[in-house]
Amino acid sequence: RYWKYPEQSKHRIPFEQAQSEFSELFKDAVKLRMRSDVPLGVTLSAGVDSSAITYVMHEIDPSPHHCFTARFLPEEGLIQDKAIYVESDLSIDESISAKEVAAELGLKSTIVDTNYRDFVSSLRKTIYHLESGNSAPAVIPLMQLLERTKEDVTVVLEGQGADELLGGYIVTILWASVFDQLKAGKFREALQSLREFSKTYTISFSLLMAARMASNRIGFLSTIQQKFMGIEQAFGPVLKKFRRIADYPETDEILGDSVNRKLQRQHSGDLVNLLHYGDAVSMAHSLESRMPFLDFRLVEYAFKLPSEYKTRKGIGKILLREAMAGFVPDKILYNRTKLGFNTPIGQQFKKPSNGEDGPVDVLLSDRCLARGLFEKAGLIKLIANHQSGKRDHGRLLFRILSTELWFREFVDPPAN
Repeated sequence: RYWKYPEQSKHRIPFEQAQSEFSELFKDAVKLRMRSDVPLGVTLSAGVDSSAITYVMHEIDPSPHHCFTARFLPEEGLIQDKAIYVESDLSIDESISAKEVAAELGLKSTIVDTNYRDFVSSLRKTIYHLESGNSAPAVIPLMQLLERTKEDVTVVLEGQGADELLGGYIVTILWASVFDQLKAGKFREALQSLREFSKTYTISFSLLMAARMASNRIGFLSTIQQKFMGIEQAFGPVLKKFRRIADYPETDEILGDSVNRKLQRQHSGDLVNLLHYGDAVSMAHSLESRMPFLDFRLVEYAFKLPSEYKTRKGIGKILLREAMAGFVPDKILYNRTKLGFNTPIGQQFKKPSNGEDGPVDVLLSDRCLARGLFEKAGLIKLIANHQSGKRDHGRLLFRILSTELWFREFVDPPAN
């Protein structure tokens, strides 16, 4: 069923009551999704969401469940993005935390070493199952992770949906949170939020994300942003005729504060895209993916709550963190860095060409350029700036490559 976004309750309940009620709803949601006549497992990262699901699973049934974690090969050199994080250039390996959780709970841990040795071929296979291009580089490791998962289980629980429900993407809602605090006369709290946020994330990136969100309604902001980031130079004559599609649909907004309105847009827009590719990739392996945070009772309850129950002092998902306190280890609950599913996508466009099948070779091929979607000179400049380290265009180049491979798979006539 579709969620009903309710009006925010005018009768504010105490935080402790909300914490208790949310905890019970969440545990019920996990228990319901554990009902299965076939082997069951969970995808486990270093984050709060999947860890909370895993600990609740263990409480409900202490059997040695399977858990699956993606890890990237050391040669990929995956590090935190300096454009987003203050403490950048730190290597990322979520398997370390996952192994510790598995050892504590007696789980059967499987670490899947994802790789990009045959990047273009892997992406083309994924696009075949998606039946569309894709903007999320996470589809590549997810495809490999779930392929291995299917060897042991048929049903898997995942933490998708918590961020859009509880303010996990703090970089996208920071300014809405600060605005609500200033509107309520909480000037000291607003300043403290900015200070705490800036200890982990860069203010410049949060401003960029705010402009991105605003561009959904203010068209010229999108044009300015594309010029500033150097994206427009890659547009060919065909693409220049069109405007960017909005990230979220224009729907009737819930009554409430700025943060909850932002979250509704994420929940009804960005999340839908994530669910689309997650469903397609899991079904590619005949694997059923279940997501407790998408339980309609949990969603409708959370949207009744004020934003200060979700974000506080520049930190998101406060309600979930507090509800799981004493249950999930503090080092997981209070790790404020939101990694998301980071991938070494940028490195793939810096590797030496391997002939005609490398990602850069595909982008600059006559077949790609003849479509009129992308400009050769602009593409060459984007690639050069990316490879020199002047600017990270990894995600953009991935989207262009996805578009080209989609055309080859679904639009071009089959080769004789």
